[in-house]
Amino acid sequence: PPRSTLFPYTTLFRSRSGPLRPRFGRQQRKGELEIMVINWQEIITTVGGDAVLIAAAAWLIKALVANRLAIDVEKFKVEMKATADAEIERVKAFLNRASRVHERELEILGKLYRHLHDAQGLFQSMTRAGRFAGEIPAEQYAPKVNDTMKAAYEEFSNGRLFIPLAIVQLCEGFFKAAFQGQSDFAFSLEPNVNPAERSKFWDAAGTVAYEKLPEILQQIHDAARTEIGDANITRL
Repeated sequence: PPRSTLFPYTTLFRSRSGPLRPRFGRQQRKGELEIMVINWQEIITTVGGDAVLIAAAAWLIKALVANRLAIDVEKFKVEMKATADAEIERVKAFLNRASRVHERELEILGKLYRHLHDAQGLFQSMTRAGRFAGEIPAEQYAPKVNDTMKAAYEEFSNGRLFIPLAIVQLCEGFFKAAFQGQSDFAFSLEPNVNPAERSKFWDAAGTVAYEKLPEILQQIHDAARTEIGDANITRL
């Protein structure tokens, strides 16, 4: 009988027991496994099947294969959606944490900068040569500078982990310069130091107040602006 092209399917059976041989098809040995290839079209034709039966069987197997593929595709879609949903939730959680950390960082930088700016202003008032009418004496600024520097250092210490390393290093430079300036100012008021040396200490304290501290504070300002993505805003 003529062979139909609508039934291109064959079936493979694997067996480790060798005595059984098929009536239809061919068998070959590969290693210890016997591979039996069954041609269903040949079987159906031999037992009296015609082209309609062959086409029906082909359609049935095609339907089964298509159904299986559809099931696999749906399973794949479900798994992909579950994976995507889990990844989205993970990213959301990360962004929420990052947002809270960034807000904390901005809060710390804002408070720290304000303390340092106030300390610089008091330091300049303390080391200014002239006095305004009714202004307190220079030595009375010293405890105010000390209190402001203490508040700045406490804010710095408590939030150090949230502050970028570059700003941490600048702040440390600010504190070091301010401490040196306070020391120079104290020696400038010491009566046991000869006047020439006291004048040198006064000038050194003024250099810290009007040159070193403003320079470092401006660097902190610029670094903080860059950190928060706002470097183009007009300087304070």
